[in-house]
Amino acid sequence: MENNAIVYHYCSTETFLKIIQSKTLHLSELAHTNDPQEVSLAKPIIINLREEHPDILNDVIDPFAEDRSYFSLSFSCNSDLLSQWRAYSSNGTGFMIGIDPEILKAINREMVHSEELTFENVFYDTDAYRNHLKQQVFSYGNTKARSNNSLYLGKLNSFAFQRYLIKQCGLLKDSFYKEEKELRVFRVIKKPEILSESLSEFHRIVKYHYSKGKIIPFIELVLLDSQSMSNCLKSVMHGPNNATSEIDVKNLLLANGFNNVLIERSKGSYR
Repeated sequence: MENNAIVYHYCSTETFLKIIQSKTLHLSELAHTNDPQEVSLAKPIIINLREEHPDILNDVIDPFAEDRSYFSLSFSCNSDLLSQWRAYSSNGTGFMIGIDPEILKAINREMVHSEELTFENVFYDTDAYRNHLKQQVFSYGNTKARSNNSLYLGKLNSFAFQRYLIKQCGLLKDSFYKEEKELRVFRVIKKPEILSESLSEFHRIVKYHYSKGKIIPFIELVLLDSQSMSNCLKSVMHGPNNATSEIDVKNLLLANGFNNVLIERSKGSYR
């Protein structure tokens, strides 16, 4: 992703209204996304790399441990894309919002407890994904060799690479979704112990909402800093079949503290 590039999130009108009024976006658990192969596509590739390079990865804990929950939020690099309107915006009746990722990261830095939010490109080609990971494994091996004299640095590098692999688990999708050119923001949280009654990081950060007949866990990303009035929402686009007036959208944004937002309509038209 290019620096200072705007990224786009497509949604229904109902979801758009919730986003603006709550001033938040939701990172949803990967288990509840539209792709049934989330994480599972990457698993055999990463396991194979661990088996091929045990001398490098012997100190890296299994990234597929079942004690973690994966939360993500998807964006597209493409603005005003027909397939996105159809799939994620109620057949073009919804909205597309443009987000400045650097401002989003700055606003939410405290929420992620010093773990920098990163926007990661999704891979749709298995070979390209495998080659990318292999390069990172060799790079980690070189770093590991340089820190062999320091137990502390060794553990620090091992922990960092484990977290890197965890994030990579959700970055391979079937080529069927290639046109989306998806970017993802990730948050991985350790699940609370089943029998524990004490509050954990999971309980403090994860919230819940009702959708499609079930309760779904999510994590909030804040769009607007109420103190500095820093705002990462840069544009709003009406879908091709959106009947909402532009003045109503403008007033909605202003009423919720979103200033200087470009409001426009899709250049497309379809039924």
